[in-house]
Amino acid sequence: MHGGAVQAELKRRLPEMKADSAAVYRALTGLEKNGELRSRWYTKDSGPAIRIYEPTAAGLKKLDEWFDEVNCRLGTLNYFVKAYGRLKKKRRAV
Repeated sequence: MHGGAVQAELKRRLPEMKADSAAVYRALTGLEKNGELRSRWYTKDSGPAIRIYEPTAAGLKKLDEWFDEVNCRLGTLNYFVKAYGRLKKKRRAV
């Protein structure tokens, strides 16, 4: 996927996240420098060349780690939401 497609998908899937193109390209460059992405130039179609990014094994491992971290945070947030809901219900009953 090229950088413009990454930004378009972010806007489509997470419209409340206002990621500008510079931020997307900085993130892609950083991930590539860390060895988590690799890129290649695509020049077969007419028009300018585009850089295609794909995850490396290290990048896929990092995604697994992020998934585990997000899952843990979701558990904590779900606990908070349920506990707060019980507290709110008790306050209404008083």
